[in-house]
Amino acid sequence: MLKRINLEKNIQLCFNTGFDSLITANTDESYRNAIISIHNGLELLMKHYLRKKNELLIYRKITYKKIIENRTDLKKKVNLDKRDFTLSFLECINILEYFSELPEKNKKYLTQLGIKRNACMHYEYSYNEKELRKLLISHIYQFICDLISEMGLEPKEFILEKYIAPLDKYKNVIDDQVKQDYYTKIETAKKHYFEELTEQERVDKENTEDYTQRRYDKIVQCPACKKNALLMKEIQRTRQLTRDDDRITIRRDLILKDLSCHYCGLNITDYDQLKLEFKDEEKSLKSITIYHDYPDYYDCPDDCPPEYDCLTDCPDDCPPEYDCLTDCPDDCPPEYDCPDDCPDDCPI
Repeated sequence: MLKRINLEKNIQLCFNTGFDSLITANTDESYRNAIISIHNGLELLMKHYLRKKNELLIYRKITYKKIIENRTDLKKKVNLDKRDFTLSFLECINILEYFSELPEKNKKYLTQLGIKRNACMHYEYSYNEKELRKLLISHIYQFICDLISEMGLEPKEFILEKYIAPLDKYKNVIDDQVKQDYYTKIETAKKHYFEELTEQERVDKENTEDYTQRRYDKIVQCPACKKNALLMKEIQRTRQLTRDDDRITIRRDLILKDLSCHYCGLNITDYDQLKLEFKDEEKSLKSITIYHDYPDYYDCPDDCPPEYDCLTDCPDDCPPEYDCLTDCPDDCPPEYDCPDDCPDDCPI
């Protein structure tokens, strides 16, 4: 007898398998299984969200057969095309942004999860236990709960309560540690500037030190000494492949990278700590569309040409029109440029 697992049940299976592996993880296998299962569950959850808006939203290509599939006045059975694929993980995120602000706020973490999942599935992978738990619990689990809440549902409808309690506890510990580390750095920098430096040393620093500011960098007020500090940003790219015409859309977002202060010595490189103070400095840039002959892959293959790769470590010889570096050259074409001081009549 054919047994049918509906979408809700499939989501439950993925999340409960993934979070069970994560909570007790102590082997490479358990961390790998957690990444893959949680990623699969989240993709299905986003499709569930979109299907509640309109069932046709979860398909890449809509045909007349798909539209009439569930009608009751048909004279013959509909034979669906086997190639009626549903959306990929990235495509779900892109469409979900029309209905929710959550993907925009969590884009860096969703991108990291996608990259880690692809590495586990298609090649070799590496991970840091502490950072992986931070990603999956403090950010992805929170995103899942927020998305479920937007649907008017409860997390316990998809995740067993025996997993929710420890996940909530772990998340609070991780979040508190991020804040504690951030404020410790602030107080250390304050002490250095106001107590360890003499008045003359502070004057000398203000008169002689300056910053080398790149196109995407910004001078901000230092959270510790209130002098000028340099906030550096970088471009994060995500790739979406449309199979109808072999078109790739590379989405670009300007995200936080580093904060450094010459006066008090404050230096913050942790993304989560930077977001505590400067999350409003991030923004989306104009996407780039590329047409070319490209194999029909769901995920970026291992032999993907570097100019079309979806990784964030753009190679040195990457053609400028596909470059993802933050130091955009002066002769960069305007359609790819994204300076902070963009003029009102900018074609972007």
